Amino acid sequence: MMMKKFFQRLQSNPASVPTSVGTVIELFKTKIIVELNGIRIAFPKPEKILVKIHDLVLVDEKHDEIIEIISQKDLPPIGILYDGVTKPYPYQMNDIAGIETIKNRLIKEICLPISNPEYRKIASKLKLQLPTGILFEGPPGCGKTMLASALAAYMKLPLLVITPSDIVNSLVGESARNISRVFRYCRNNAPIVLFIDEIESLSPKRGQSRESAEIDRMFTQLLIEMNRLPNQNRSSTIDEQKINEIDLENSHEKNNLEYNEIINNYIFVIGATNRKDLVDSALLRPGRLSMQVFIPQPDQSSRSLIIEQMLIDVPKEVNIHEISLETDGFSGADLKHLIQLAKINAIEQKSEKVTQEHILSAIRNFNITNKNKLEFTISEYNHSYGDIKNSQYSLFLKYFGKYFNQ
Repeated sequence: MMMKKFFQRLQSNPASVPTSVGTVIELFKTKIIVELNGIRIAFPKPEKILVKIHDLVLVDEKHDEIIEIISQKDLPPIGILYDGVTKPYPYQMNDIAGIETIKNRLIKEICLPISNPEYRKIASKLKLQLPTGILFEGPPGCGKTMLASALAAYMKLPLLVITPSDIVNSLVGESARNISRVFRYCRNNAPIVLFIDEIESLSPKRGQSRESAEIDRMFTQLLIEMNRLPNQNRSSTIDEQKINEIDLENSHEKNNLEYNEIINNYIFVIGATNRKDLVDSALLRPGRLSMQVFIPQPDQSSRSLIIEQMLIDVPKEVNIHEISLETDGFSGADLKHLIQLAKINAIEQKSEKVTQEHILSAIRNFNITNKNKLEFTISEYNHSYGDIKNSQYSLFLKYFGKYFNQ
């Protein structure tokens, strides 16, 4: 009816029908907020058009009407979605160096049964139950987020990245609803990989927070959604009509179809934390984040591989072995920042290649910066606690005191 009136007005007086294309950004009971050229405008909610957030719509500004939906985008309610096409994956497996053992284990146990046809055939015959989720733990800057992206890219599945700031809301019950919305989107767009960074903020040990009731409600919703995953519930993933059409004697074909149906509805959850001690044990039981992988601080050989990877396409004259010895205690993120400092040193000296001295100079500056930060931190710690918590102060010195002698 709206389109009919629109064309009638268009035929009678084309100049009187100013139309624009906008994006729906908010929905209310009687109003819809559409963004037109950066300006938010409220339109009455149409009766016969089902409009959703992120829809591209044709609007008649003069008569205050939404005329037609041009295209519908099924975007996540929160977080960032990488599908490998419209938004490329941040990292691939080849971008990660220094943790080859961990990469090979994850490829064998998670990726191949999903992405490799030969492995899928064997897995279906053995009725392999796919893992529901995995927890990456380890110090900051050691590649947990990179590895999550690389896993999704290897399996060629969309990757939805969310953080606690996307979920937690000051309104009562809204945090739990946000978790429900995220998992509903994943179920509607499976197969997909869901990556939850700093997951300890969403799954603290219950009863230990001042906002215990709201935090517990949010965490309980997370557990419920994990239990509802299609990987856990065979009846929710298998098309029984298709199964019944297969000859019961051909059990392998039946198993293969069942396995393919499970993969088509597969949701794989990855959590990352550097404080596993704060994560409630209920989230780590089998059927939820049953796999736990520790990603350590890189050792000397791992640092060599990381530095070599970062300098692979860079003109250079460096001794990577010597640099790896000089960077004891550096994380992968520290090494990345170090190489950037070395490149800046090269630019300042108008050099077209990175030399050993550029990197050694960056290491000296890097250590001075960290030393100043640690000196400030330890002085503040001593001022705050004094002799009251001298044992913690000694423990702090035990781990970080080596930086003060450099």
